[in-house]
Amino acid sequence: MPDDPTRGPLIEGAQRSLEACSIRAPEPRYLVIWRRHKWTILGIGLFLLLDLVVGIAAGVGGVRH
Repeated sequence: MPDDPTRGPLIEGAQRSLEACSIRAPEPRYLVIWRRHKWTILGIGLFLLLDLVVGIAAGVGGVRH
């Protein structure tokens, strides 16, 4: 049915729906920060964990400053 009067508007509506679905929502701020500074955050966390473990080991071993 190439002469169907509803065919054109239906195709146009489908194209608009596809365009609307392809628009991305903005990312949450914490995800942006995590992606940019992931290795810095992990490095600081590992350093603090190491400091905690060494401090506990020194306390248990009786080492005094």
